Amino acid sequence: MKLSVPLMNGKEQEYIAHAISENEIGPRGRYLELFKKNISEYIEIENVSLLNSGTSAIHLGLKVLGVKEGDVVLCSTFTFAASAFTIVYLGAEPVFVDSEYETWNMCPEQLEKAIVSEMNLGKKPKAIVVVHAYGMPAKMNELMAIAKHYDIPVLEDAAAAFGSELNGQKCGTIGDLGVFSFNANKIVSTGGGGALVSQNKKYVELANYYGSQAKDKVDFYKHSSLGYNYSMSNLTAAIGCAQLESLEDKIQERRHIYESYKKSIQAIGFQKELVGIRSNRWLTCGTLESQVAVQKTMNAALSKQIEIGRLWNPMHCQPFFYKSRSYLNGCSEDLFKKGVTLPSSENLTLEIQKEVAKIILDQKT
Repeated sequence: MKLSVPLMNGKEQEYIAHAISENEIGPRGRYLELFKKNISEYIEIENVSLLNSGTSAIHLGLKVLGVKEGDVVLCSTFTFAASAFTIVYLGAEPVFVDSEYETWNMCPEQLEKAIVSEMNLGKKPKAIVVVHAYGMPAKMNELMAIAKHYDIPVLEDAAAAFGSELNGQKCGTIGDLGVFSFNANKIVSTGGGGALVSQNKKYVELANYYGSQAKDKVDFYKHSSLGYNYSMSNLTAAIGCAQLESLEDKIQERRHIYESYKKSIQAIGFQKELVGIRSNRWLTCGTLESQVAVQKTMNAALSKQIEIGRLWNPMHCQPFFYKSRSYLNGCSEDLFKKGVTLPSSENLTLEIQKEVAKIILDQKT
């Protein structure tokens, strides 16, 4: 049993077959327009750019914010590498900011410390990349207040947080730009794909331009800028349309799985859902008492063909980023040492959930 698998039990095959019958398999077609429209209506933002991955969306998001060679970009250290790699793509310098223990996301105190310190070095950050770890909304009210005080734009990496909310507002719509991923293991899965969204129409128009090989609007091939082949295909969008139709059911199932784990496994310190937050609970995550307990639990699960995973190894601990500056409080390293991710697919049986609970509880005896 894997951590998160796509569940294709809707109209995915019907829509794919229709797209093929219409010869609409490339970067144009009705499902691209429909997927864009449905996302827009769901998140209540008009401007949506559909791309071939969440990584592409982060890259273009930073580019349209004007990030360039020599700039400093502040980034959550507790994240998947794409959030940081895309900064390097643009020749900019990632500077990492640690997490807080409640939501496991970027710590507001460490963010302000990083901004002030970087400015004292003569390097006012060009942008801030805030990640909603494992679908759990970050403390966006505090983070946005700090960002606005220092006039620094925020890109929300909501790759895993599609459908998560803070005070009724969808994650990905709170910052200046938002990014979603539709990778194979995400709550809305198209096998691969992503989206960039913003209240700022110009940002999304620029992203569309750069993401489709920067073709100028003339009747021949003319390129005035460096472009990228980042367009989503109509086949991918067809799957997305079907997946989106059952999104709320998917979220409720994953939230139910989390509640089931929480009731049966007292030995775990679960990722908290603060007042006003609704997490999509993409993955149920928690911390055990030690790194030894984590390894024993993973080994025991593997012997039963059940996947229990580690949490992210922070970016500031990665060999590639050893020389990067970081503003740390020890939280992300502690989470990495003690944290686990549990199987969370919406079709997870109660039998498997009980087996996972037993594996974890057995390591306590």
